[in-house]
Amino acid sequence: MLGSVAIFVPGISVKKMGKAITLPVDSIYFDLEDSVAPDQKDEARDCLRNFLAARDFGQKCLLARVNSVGSPWWNQDVAALAGCRKLSALLLPNADLASVSILTDQLERFDSHLKIVPLIETARGLEEAREAVLVSSRVSGLQFGGEDYTASLGIRRTLTGEEIAYARVRLTNLARAYNLDMMDTPFTAIQELELLAADCRRAVDMGFTGKAVIHPGHIEIVRQAFRPDEADIEKARRLIAAYEQQTGERAGVFALDGAMIDAPIIQRARNTLKKAGL
Repeated sequence: MLGSVAIFVPGISVKKMGKAITLPVDSIYFDLEDSVAPDQKDEARDCLRNFLAARDFGQKCLLARVNSVGSPWWNQDVAALAGCRKLSALLLPNADLASVSILTDQLERFDSHLKIVPLIETARGLEEAREAVLVSSRVSGLQFGGEDYTASLGIRRTLTGEEIAYARVRLTNLARAYNLDMMDTPFTAIQELELLAADCRRAVDMGFTGKAVIHPGHIEIVRQAFRPDEADIEKARRLIAAYEQQTGERAGVFALDGAMIDAPIIQRARNTLKKAGL
């Protein structure tokens, strides 16, 4: 659903939201939380509703990041957006078991179609992530937030990201276990493109299905990182072709290019082709 690239855009800015429609991203996160000042919350909510009603978004997946459960604005956010058919889900900040349960109940009251994507960005949220996923059938994916997560731990956030490795691995394993999209945290150093590319490679190797961005200049780097290169695609095609040929001979394990090929290797090849859209 979420694809390989999602971009955050302030729900208060028609100009920025309009630009987001034109960008080569799979998902748009319309933000009513961090990028909107407290005295602009009502204005932003109305702005987003009017914008969604007036525009066409093609095949893009649209989510709104509402304010945290328990904040002065979250009830109004949910009430305003629950019936918006152009939105697929609400992105829930500071998500934990309790907040996912509360939001689920609220959406049920409105008989809303909306799914929930918990934004895991606290130590408690990480510890309760599995329970939060299982408590509601509305949960359709997960988003990691490294900046708030490290703040909740009281530790430094670095450009190399060793301090968030544990959380990343736990979340990707959880998402894979329950067949959910797992989006990585944005890389906030706008000009550090080489470090962004390295960060993306780590995310891919850890099993993330995509990554959120906060700047259009990061989109292509993220997209390329999450798309297998031509050599990987060609190898996957050869593996699948060889497997299909061997299947007719009832061979569970076979040799190709001097290596033994079994079911897990074939599954990785299929995953590669799926990521490439093939």
